[in-house]
Amino acid sequence: MSSRARLKGRSERAERHIRLAHWVMETEAWRDLDPVARCSYIELVRKYAGPGSNNGKIAVSVRQLRDELKISTATASRALQRLEDHGFIVVMEKGSFTRKIRHATQYRLTEFGCDVTNTLATKDFSRWRKSTVSQLKQSVSLVKPCGTSGETTTPAIPPKNPLHSFTTDTDSTRLGISSETLIDNQGVGVSRSGVQPRRRHHGLRVAAGGRS
Repeated sequence: MSSRARLKGRSERAERHIRLAHWVMETEAWRDLDPVARCSYIELVRKYAGPGSNNGKIAVSVRQLRDELKISTATASRALQRLEDHGFIVVMEKGSFTRKIRHATQYRLTEFGCDVTNTLATKDFSRWRKSTVSQLKQSVSLVKPCGTSGETTTPAIPPKNPLHSFTTDTDSTRLGISSETLIDNQGVGVSRSGVQPRRRHHGLRVAAGGRS
């Protein structure tokens, strides 16, 4: 132990602490975070043990973060999602809570180097821009929900009008029009031979060339 350390009453080995650099707090991504997301990031950094330790294997569950910050489950989940969207954390392994396997999601802090892949710090949050995110949201076309319960439904295809198209011989026989009859835009049958077939008009059956 050095004389300086003895005079101040502390050991040479520094205690574990959390550093939040000024340049990180000056980034646009940090300024866009809400207080809950900032506190969540501090909790994640608190679990980081330093270079060459566990970055990339920092296990944090939504329930654990909820209990530590005394917030709701939805708020904790939303805070982690905001940190991921803003480039502060990256999901390395998705958590699972089945009966056989129970483990929390493992994260990597982009501010520091990855201890799993031995790569340098990516610092994705330093390149995050709010204007870019706004442009991406505007470029995506959203489908408005419809229906009685708000679900998105596909409009039903209307049935074909038998006066405008015929697909079977039964339709033409039922209306008294031969298979060689052509239908104009007004729904009036015009025979190729020039003789107008029978058609219905105002509830009266009118024969071609005569009265009912």
